[in-house]
Parts: sequence; C-alpha cells; structure tokens
Amino acid sequence: MRHIHPDYDQLRTVGKNLNSALFKELTRDEYKIAARRLDAIKKGKMNFESYDQFDKYTDFCINDYVDINGENIVKRYQRKHHGTINTTDARILDALLSSQTSLFQILSSDTESATVKLEDLLNGGELTITDRGLSSSPGINSFVIFSRILTYGEDLHITSGAAMLFPNRFRDMILQDY
Repeated sequence: MRHIHPDYDQLRTVGKNLNSALFKELTRDEYKIAARRLDAIKKGKMNFESYDQFDKYTDFCINDYVDINGENIVKRYQRKHHGTINTTDARILDALLSSQTSLFQILSSDTESATVKLEDLLNGGELTITDRGLSSSPGINSFVIFSRILTYGEDLHITSGAAMLFPNRFRDMILQDY
C-alpha cells in the first residue's frame, strides 16, 4: 500500500494560511492594478464571477504581480518579515519563489498515494504531483491542467491551488495559441 507523502497535509494547511497573509500584503491600489491586468474590473469595481476566478486572481497577485520596486508579493513578504518567518513558512516561500507554471497532460492518478503523474507539455519531462482532490477525481486522465507547481525536494510536488483544467480535446488549440 502506498501512502500520502507525510508533509503534504501540513504544507497544504500552512500554505493556505500563508497565502492569506501574502494576499494582505497588497495595497488597495495594487489590488486594483492586478485586477485590471486580468480584466476583472467592470464599471470601476472588481468583478469575479466565481470563487474559482477569485482564486486565480489571488494566485496572480501573490506570484505574478510585480510592484514598483520589481518585487512580487512573496519576495516582499520574505524581505519585510525576515527573521520572524518559521521553518515551514520559509519552505513554502522558497517553493513559491522557485515555482513556475506550465501546461501538463495528465497521464495517470493513484488515489491511495494521492498522486497524479503529469507530462510537461511546455518544458518537457514528467513529474508526479501530490494532490488529494485531483487524484480522486473521476475521469481526470482525460484532461490537461495549467498550474503552478511548488517543489519540496525530489519527492514532493504540489499545485499552488489555482489550477485550470481543460478537456483533452482543447490540448492542441491551447498549445497552438500559447
């Protein structure tokens, strides 16, 4: 019997709390600037059609928005709270800073170990991520996923939580548009 990686649940739980703290680092103006970049401002107000859309906005704000000093929010938080960040938070921040997004073909899944094997369609290679929800989703092998992958050593890779799933029939169109 294969088991779920022992660090998975802790990193997921702490990561959610840390993401909230990171999101609070943005100023009111930065919230609006980031929303404009994602075309999420309607009639002068931020407008999100779903929680999923807001989740992607949050991921963008934390990882991809760069402030006037050239820092993303993760780097700013790390600098601002230097010396007071615990080991687990530091591990997550380092993983966020070294993460990248890509489009992946889902090859297989294993509910016992909560793992999903992926082929990186943009950069080449394969990796196995740990994701309890994704691994237990029926028919998941008929999808491609665009996601940010956080790496915690050789044996643990986790999505950032703002993944986008597309049916396989859109794979070639996405790759062509990319």
